[in-house]
Amino acid sequence: MKLMKPVCLVLLLALGCRADAVNAMSNTTRRADEQYAGFLLNAADECLGESDDWREYDACMAPWLAGADAVISLRNVTLSLDADHGRKAFRSTTCRWFEALTVVDTISPSPVPAVKAGLSSRYRRRC
Repeated sequence: MKLMKPVCLVLLLALGCRADAVNAMSNTTRRADEQYAGFLLNAADECLGESDDWREYDACMAPWLAGADAVISLRNVTLSLDADHGRKAFRSTTCRWFEALTVVDTISPSPVPAVKAGLSSRYRRRC
């Protein structure tokens, strides 16, 4: 059974297996969102402790909030995965998902394990 999901992801862009691929990408997005939220809360505590006023706090939190915006964009792309009809449209949305995942990886001040796992996928080469 564990072999079935990678096989479906391999066939994602070639033949379909769309439901399993959407589930895998949505699970990656969910884990990335949860992990980033934990990092964001820790950063907020650290910034609050290190800052003397709100301007310092805002400056400390700026990179973290930019990363949170990138995670929101990733979630929005993930929501559109199941809305596109047709193999070509789905392939385009899948590539946008990988692009959004890359943005989270480059903007995030701390590496998010779920994002790294998603980016190491060999299916990214199709985009």
